[in-house]
Amino acid sequence: QHANMALSKRNAKEEEFEMTLKKNGDLKSSLKELQSNVDRSETQTIRLIGPDGNEMTRDELRHFRLQLNEKIKVAERLKTEITELRSESLILQRTEQILTQRNQNMDEFLVLQEKKAGVAGYRNTQSTLEATSEQTA
Repeated sequence: QHANMALSKRNAKEEEFEMTLKKNGDLKSSLKELQSNVDRSETQTIRLIGPDGNEMTRDELRHFRLQLNEKIKVAERLKTEITELRSESLILQRTEQILTQRNQNMDEFLVLQEKKAGVAGYRNTQSTLEATSEQTA
C-alpha cells in the first residue's frame, strides 16, 4: 500500500513536470515571437521628414515641437475667445429684442397720449415734416 501511494505521488509529479515543460516551451516560443517583433520594430525606425524633404535632426524636431505647442496654445486661446464672443453676441441680441419691444410699447403709449390730449397724429406729421425739410435742404 505504501508503494502504491508513492507511485501515485510519482505519477502526479511526472504529470506536473510535463505541464511545466509544456508551459516552459510555450513561454519560450512567446519570448521568441516578442523578440522578433522587437527586432522588426528596431529595424523599422520612424524617420521624420521636414518641409525641405530631408530627415529632421533632434534640434529641428525640438524646434518643430515648440512651434506646434505655441500654435496649440494660440488655438485654445482663440477658441475660448470665440466662445466668449458668441455668448456676448447672444446677450446683445436679447438686449436688442428687449429694447425694440420697449420702443414699440413707447410708440403705442405716445399714440394713446396724443389721442387723450386731442392731438392724434402729431408725431407722424412732425416726422414727415422733418423728413421733407431734410430732403429739400
